[in-house]
Amino acid sequence: MSPVPFTLRPDQEKLVQEVNQCLQEHNSLLVSAPTGSGKTVVIAEIINRALRNPLRIGVLVHRQELVTQTKEKIELQTGQTPGIVWQDTRQWDRPVTIMAQDTVSGLEIPQGLRFDLLIIDEAHHTVAPGWLRTIERLRPRFLLGFSATPFRQDREPLSPVPFAKVIRPITPKELIDAGILCPALIESPIVHDSNGDPQPISKASNLENIYRQAVRYAIAQGRSKILLYVSQTQEYSPLQIIDRTVKLLNGDGITADSISQELNANHRSTAISRFKDAAGASVLVNYMALTEGTDLPYVDCVVLGRHTASESTIIQMIGRGLRTHPLKVNCLVLDYSGRPDMESIIHYWRIDEATEEGAYTPKEKAQKATTAELSELAVKFPRELSAIDNTRVQYPWFRPFERRPLLALSLWHGEENNDRYITVEPKAQGTWRVTTIELKNAGPSPISKQQTSTQTADEAATLVKMALGDKAPHLSRQAEWRTRPPTKAQLNTFLGLRPDLSPSAKDVTAGETSDTISHYRFIRRVSPKIL
Repeated sequence: MSPVPFTLRPDQEKLVQEVNQCLQEHNSLLVSAPTGSGKTVVIAEIINRALRNPLRIGVLVHRQELVTQTKEKIELQTGQTPGIVWQDTRQWDRPVTIMAQDTVSGLEIPQGLRFDLLIIDEAHHTVAPGWLRTIERLRPRFLLGFSATPFRQDREPLSPVPFAKVIRPITPKELIDAGILCPALIESPIVHDSNGDPQPISKASNLENIYRQAVRYAIAQGRSKILLYVSQTQEYSPLQIIDRTVKLLNGDGITADSISQELNANHRSTAISRFKDAAGASVLVNYMALTEGTDLPYVDCVVLGRHTASESTIIQMIGRGLRTHPLKVNCLVLDYSGRPDMESIIHYWRIDEATEEGAYTPKEKAQKATTAELSELAVKFPRELSAIDNTRVQYPWFRPFERRPLLALSLWHGEENNDRYITVEPKAQGTWRVTTIELKNAGPSPISKQQTSTQTADEAATLVKMALGDKAPHLSRQAEWRTRPPTKAQLNTFLGLRPDLSPSAKDVTAGETSDTISHYRFIRRVSPKIL
């Protein structure tokens, strides 16, 4: 029996319709959809509906697995075979063309070619110079990106360039609650040195034996498909560690294969097939080859055997094991990364309710400020701040890792084309961080900031007053302008940000609209860059 096209889930159908609506209002859109939510299926259906019109559609990917997976799903959903531009293949003449970034970046684009719609998978790569040049050369009329992790280690924002709008249609928790993703059980073993003290995984002298113990432990817990990410050390490269680990596991009678970017497509395909079809427990050992865009639903254990500074990489690694499969009910994650913020990442997935504060508490972790301290600081300078509350600002590109309560936020205009901000946030008990920020509206938006930590609320208040200078009376909560009705422009902007408040908009004041607009301008433009 030949395979039939996919039937979209209700959340996927809703997303397709939302994408269609947004692209009527914006020429570029980024969809932030969690790992395992079925982005490739949604992409295939968007293409299927777009092909009802005589359009040229391009799909830009960056891994060889994505070329194959995307081609198969588009062909199944549309009944048409996409063209491929990858390695030595050049098939530009079909309605749908799947392109590998590393191939197309060095090619001359056929004269006159222009894509009506360019879709980019793993779109957090798009702000890299090479990707931006490729997008410009392909000249798309509409640009549509998908990413499970729309934030970068370099903290470069993805909006407003290259994506004018970002939507987040569903959360990982909603997918887990609906049974679309499986939950994870996370354990964080600690690696010790010869003196019995904790040490980073990259400093361990017997890595392959640590990995061997991790795999044996996973097998003892009933796990059979284990994905192992290795580290590198001063003595050995990742490839050497992979080779030593594979030999050790094979010597124990455990099916283990290596996967790396250096290996050709046939080797990688053979290794993945052996991993999937092995009768007993099997292991795929890799460094960074199996993160984004790898669909291995049968994986029931992920060993994070390396440290990485990238939150998105951690999420992508964990995500390899969160797809559902008939033979598993959850995924065991053995976390050797040593990240002090792993509990924040767990909070992001909300996959392990048993992991509470204190399960992993690094010595250097600052104590949380108390509610009383927040209130104390709030009453010290309420007249100087245009926006002040005890809510948590949502930093869009690092949510939810930046879970710092932002106590105070003020926006005022400096010289023409500049915005200036002050933020005040608790750093530890009795200590407050005051940051002044200047953001130029024109050009590449360079940011200049001055930051200091104070020991008392009085000192924090003094710094804010000094920074505001003669603007303080205008920004005072007691300023007369705050009680006036907002201008028409203010009200329209306010309702665009808070449509839920439309029924009561007649009662809103100029001060309230100013606070809301300041808040949203800050989280959209400043926090992705510096916080």
